[in-house]
Amino acid sequence: MDNGGLQAVLPTGASFLTTPNIDHLVLPVESLVGARKRWQELGFTVAPDAFHPFGTSNACVFFSDGTYLEPLAVQDEALAGQSITAGNCFVEKDRTFRQAGAREGFSAFVLRSTDAVTDDERFRQSGISAGNRLDFSRTVVDENGSASVASFRLAFADLDSSSFFAFTCQRVNAALPTAGPSVEHRNGALGLGALFLATEGSRGIENLATMLGVHVQEKDHKYVFPLGNCDVEVAMEIAPELDHTPRYPTGLRGIGIRFRVRNIAETRSVLQEASIPHQSSGERLIIAPAQGQGCIVEFVQA
Repeated sequence: MDNGGLQAVLPTGASFLTTPNIDHLVLPVESLVGARKRWQELGFTVAPDAFHPFGTSNACVFFSDGTYLEPLAVQDEALAGQSITAGNCFVEKDRTFRQAGAREGFSAFVLRSTDAVTDDERFRQSGISAGNRLDFSRTVVDENGSASVASFRLAFADLDSSSFFAFTCQRVNAALPTAGPSVEHRNGALGLGALFLATEGSRGIENLATMLGVHVQEKDHKYVFPLGNCDVEVAMEIAPELDHTPRYPTGLRGIGIRFRVRNIAETRSVLQEASIPHQSSGERLIIAPAQGQGCIVEFVQA
């Protein structure tokens, strides 16, 4: 597949007058206890456990740039199964990921949206809809212990992969923390820098291009989609020592996440203090996946 082929499938029109931004990343884990331990060892502040009304739970890591990580566990298998039967695309995709052979990993990115209804219509018209839109509400507790009800709308895009998916998220009345203790991290993390995906063939990349609607850049055997707050890089070739994901026949899969930090020396000190094995490459620190952290983590100086 060449760059011209990708450019040919990029949609045009008012939907893409602004460059999309990453909202958050979905990281399936076996347990929130293990995930919390690992991400705290890496120097991140982890929010209290929260629960979805469809059988899953999370323990999020928030950043001052308005993005966050969502380590995701299955809290109630029976309820999750009922939700899938009822057409819940989020839980269905999570189960598909887990059943494909990955106990933990990086399963999805989520775009920030102001109108998930329109997103859903666009995906359907473009032939990349992955299923029904999901509208739901849940109780959230802020840093002061005050509880409120937050509502969300999600629209799903099909990336033709059993190991990776994507959707948009409209926060109907749910604010994200961008200041305060919840976004202050010992490792100095400020937010996302890049997302690393990989595939052995072209499968799913056209759908990804259609969903993102940005001009793709081709370099060094990879395609780079520059978003407003983060790059999405899709490698067509990846060094075996860096690829810790289960082997799938074809299709996109999540490999790793790059974080921007305020001081790389400060970050290195945190890793050394916790005895976290890591590689150094210039101004980058690279950590292989471990229990509770299902993908590569990379830190770079902001």
